Amino acid sequence: MGGDHTSSILDQIQQARASGQRLRIRGSGSKDFLGYIAPDLMVLSTLQHSGVINYRPEELVITVRAGTRLSELDAVLAGAGQYLPFDPPQLGGDPTVGGIVASGLSGPGRPFRGAVRDALLGVTLATAKGSAVHFGGEVMKNVAGYDVSRLMVGAMGTLACILDVSLKVLPKPQHERCLSLAMPPADIIDLICSWRREAALTAAAFVDRQLVLRFSGSHQEVSRVAGKCPGVAVADTVFSDLRDLKFSTTGNLLRLSVAVDSSYGLEEAVAVDWAGGIRWLEDSTLDLAQLSQGHAVQYFGRPDIKQRFSPLSAGLALIHRNIKQEFDPTGLFNYQRLYGAW
Repeated sequence: MGGDHTSSILDQIQQARASGQRLRIRGSGSKDFLGYIAPDLMVLSTLQHSGVINYRPEELVITVRAGTRLSELDAVLAGAGQYLPFDPPQLGGDPTVGGIVASGLSGPGRPFRGAVRDALLGVTLATAKGSAVHFGGEVMKNVAGYDVSRLMVGAMGTLACILDVSLKVLPKPQHERCLSLAMPPADIIDLICSWRREAALTAAAFVDRQLVLRFSGSHQEVSRVAGKCPGVAVADTVFSDLRDLKFSTTGNLLRLSVAVDSSYGLEEAVAVDWAGGIRWLEDSTLDLAQLSQGHAVQYFGRPDIKQRFSPLSAGLALIHRNIKQEFDPTGLFNYQRLYGAW
């Protein structure tokens, strides 16, 4: 199964454009909860467009088709002792690489190891005109014009259909250790900031009234740094559970991104991630426009509302509309998915 289905995808886009039918780009569906899904959209599936195109472990670069499942990609990388540094959430499913890039979601190591955008080297896209174009490359130093490929990260498929993706990968750490310390929420930020001076710290979160720190690196370095921490050893699954939101009991979450040193939402949060930068709130009624700090995204719940993201400022909204106009002037792809208006 799988293979190069570029021609089929381009044909479907051209047919939809000719008939005036709008398209909903969809891989595994693991991010169906994210953003608004307008009715009456025809599904453009990427699942059959899968497989590894090129993998050069010695150069830490892999190129795959957008419909490739994360489990397949992880297995290939594990065979060479490598991994995706941004730790993409699985959220109870098996996401595709295209969906990982389009959603732009990163796991607990994001402040320390970088985001999806940092690992993305290049993409091949199917445009709203039904043609295939390539941006970026397979090296980090690529200065051939504006880096269009990174515009695809977090765009939720509203600009183009991702066909192929080139990603930077890294060697897996030799050793990891996770330690837990019980404390009140008000105390965690100062302690996290003090530990961030240690290069071995690769994740810091607060869940179940416990501050959990992850140290990664050589056996010697991890042992040295962890030896200075008075915490209790816990399984590393605490961070995969956090990444996949298993701490939530309501299935209705608000993801609030704030300055690390802000106290906003800290006491109310059911979990804190990204070394203090993400506060997870369980609230089904909060008006995103009334938030006094940060940027929020509604996860799960409230399927009837279009506004799932904090409103943009007038200037940012204009930039978003202009970019959409350049890439997809007729609103062919994932209409209203991001902000409900285009």
